[in-house]
Amino acid sequence: MIANPLNKTEVKSSEEKSIYLEFNGSVLSKVEYTVMIEETGSYPRVLTKIVDESPMDEDINDIEIHAYEGVVQDILPLSFLKNDSGNHRRNNFKKNFYIRLLQDSLIQISMISHMQKNQENKIHNKNLNHFKNSLGY
Repeated sequence: MIANPLNKTEVKSSEEKSIYLEFNGSVLSKVEYTVMIEETGSYPRVLTKIVDESPMDEDINDIEIHAYEGVVQDILPLSFLKNDSGNHRRNNFKKNFYIRLLQDSLIQISMISHMQKNQENKIHNKNLNHFKNSLGY
């Protein structure tokens, strides 16, 4: 959430990010990143969704960018962003947004995995101590 700079107790906007991973067996088959920004007291919400239908291949130009503002939807394949001599829109998108989104997702997933392992270790140690203590007749 972002606070209003004029009134710190008032929320100016909120931002929500999510990642959806779809697997076919043990193979990653689809990735969707969603970023939603909602301004307080205004409509419509701004929603951006990045969809990669084939995340395991080397070609990332098949990614689609879905932009929603209220009920208006715009779908833009990444390959439509031009990369000519004076305008590097596709490279800039990859460098300034997509790579950062992937890095942020990796950090989040790593933190979740680390927290889960810590919790599993605590439960495992508690169970072992319980069994150890049960041996003292």
